Amino acid sequence: MRLVPLLVTLLLATLPGEASAGKSAFGEWAAAIVAGDWRGANGLRIDAFDNARRDIADALVGVGFTAENIQQFSPDSRQGVLDATPDGLSKNWFSLTRQAPAGCLLYVTSHGTPGKIVMGKRELKPRDIDFMLDFTCADRPTVVVLSACYSGSFIPALAHPNRLVVTASRSDRSSFGCGSGFDYPVFDACVLKVLPRATDFTSLASATQNCVASREKAEKLSPPSEPQVSLGEDVAKLIPKLSLRPD
Repeated sequence: MRLVPLLVTLLLATLPGEASAGKSAFGEWAAAIVAGDWRGANGLRIDAFDNARRDIADALVGVGFTAENIQQFSPDSRQGVLDATPDGLSKNWFSLTRQAPAGCLLYVTSHGTPGKIVMGKRELKPRDIDFMLDFTCADRPTVVVLSACYSGSFIPALAHPNRLVVTASRSDRSSFGCGSGFDYPVFDACVLKVLPRATDFTSLASATQNCVASREKAEKLSPPSEPQVSLGEDVAKLIPKLSLRPD
């Protein structure tokens, strides 16, 4: 990815904007929800990633995010959302984080291998996400959710005091539900299931871990994916003030 020239150019060209007042703790947060692929392991079309992208975006509005501050990405042009390419994500994310300056949420659902997540015809690597977040979100409270096989491999590069990082699997494990016959990947289905009852993002992460473990056991999906959580010390202090229950 050629992020540095692109982002530096944007920084020089864009003036700071004022964010509109939010109605909840997340009213002025920027959120990007990315479906990174539309293909199953056999190369045939699947809907699981785009289903998750669409419904998670809707669910975030339900817990206090502002629709205008949520961007959706997909490599499938028929979805009618922004094109999921690394450069496209960086450019649009830069503008969004200027518009919504209070905090950052990046959610990616796709196929993955150790140290890589599929994004269209290209890949996202840990350093790509880390640089993008450093450049745009700096020390703002930031939540990163990576729903992909082996996504735990991203935690060492992404762990930071102001970040909560949640991954669908350990660094050496696959996750489940990324093929035909699934409405959503298992991890994303659990996020959608527990989000309406979660009080904050740490309770959401814990409840999602429990949901995934229960479903994998019930459906005999093995070895267990073991979703991972990395909670930075700075964002941990803010979590109690960031309620997922809008006033």
